[in-house]
This record gives sequence, C-alpha cells and structure tokens, in this order.
Amino acid sequence: MACVNLARLDIADYLWRDADGHPTLLASVEVVAGGSAEFEYVTILAETLMEQTWDEISAGIDEVSPDQSTATEAKRRMADQVWCGLLVVLIRAIENIDKGLKFLADKTKELLRDAVGKHFESGFAKNVADAVVGLVVDKVWAALVQLAEAHFPILGAKSLRGLRILAVFACPSVEQHPEVYRYALQPLMDEGCELVTDKVKAWVTTLFTALWRKRGLALAA
Repeated sequence: MACVNLARLDIADYLWRDADGHPTLLASVEVVAGGSAEFEYVTILAETLMEQTWDEISAGIDEVSPDQSTATEAKRRMADQVWCGLLVVLIRAIENIDKGLKFLADKTKELLRDAVGKHFESGFAKNVADAVVGLVVDKVWAALVQLAEAHFPILGAKSLRGLRILAVFACPSVEQHPEVYRYALQPLMDEGCELVTDKVKAWVTTLFTALWRKRGLALAA
C-alpha cells in the first residue's frame, strides 16, 4: 500500500539522521555502544538475524527438499511472511520481558517455531516441513546467541525499535499481516521520536482502522 511505503520513507529518513536530527552517513558500528544513532543498530540486527543466516538456511532447504520445486516454494514462503513473523515474536518477547523471564529461553524458541511452522502446515510433507522449520529456528536462534555473546544490547527500547523497523520493512504486505501492524508499525507511529510524520500517520491509521474493521479484526492486543 502506498501509505505504508510513505511510512517506510519517513522511518528511513529518521534512520539517516544523527542524535541531533541532522542527516548523516555512519561508518562505524561503534556508534551502537554510544547510542548516538540508530542506523547501525538496525543494520546489525538485520545482518545478523537475516542476511548472515540466509545462505545456510537456503542451502539447508535445498538439502531437505525432495525436488527443486519444493525448495523454491519453501523459500518463497520464507520471503512472504516468515521473516516478519519471526521478528514479531522477538518484539513480543522483549515487550513482555521481566526479571523472572529470560529472553533466550525455551519459551521464546517455542514461539519462534510456532511462528515459522504455521506457514508450512500445507503443501509440504510433514518431514520436510519439520526439517525446514527446525533449520530456520536453529539458525535464527544461533544468531540471537551470537548477539548476546557479543554483548550487543538485544533488550531494551532501542532493540525493540530496531526489530519493529525491520518487521515493517521485511513485511511484503502489512495489510495481510495484522500482527506487523499491531506490534511494529502502530507502535512506531505512536513513538515520541516522531519517526512517522503526522500526515502519513493519519493516513495509515485511518486506512488500517477501516481495513481491520471490515475484516472483523481488532487492533487491540
């Protein structure tokens, strides 16, 4: 939808500005530790969780698929709604974190498995679907562990914002994915950082409120 693309443009503009609101080109990941800008923060999350895992995921799908058409369809589904679904799980895990709950826990991994698994419930033999789901979750989980071991601040407001931004950009059709709107785009529009301009925010909110109402979907959690 055009209004979602306008929101993405607003977010992209925000990412290319420094802490004082000025346009900048960032060259060092060290800015993450200093917290002066968020472009590198989002980039590190994207590269670690998605880009660096994809080659092994793609090769693994080829290995467990009985033929090329099955592998192609599995990869198509990955590109369709799987990545943004995974990101929503991580967003919700961080939102619900407390002193009694560890982020890197079995419960989080189980939720990731459920999020991926629902996209492979039809059209695949069970053994192939299970293999693909296990492969994707294991690679993404290993990437999360890598971030934690490198002392990347995976929890907190910045990570939450970064994962929300990734989900909005990774989702090919937000209008078909209410969770991405509810847990990623809507919170970004509500932020005090003014990531999305008021005009675009009004367009998006009006359009999606009507869309979900027409489909009988509530926006409240």
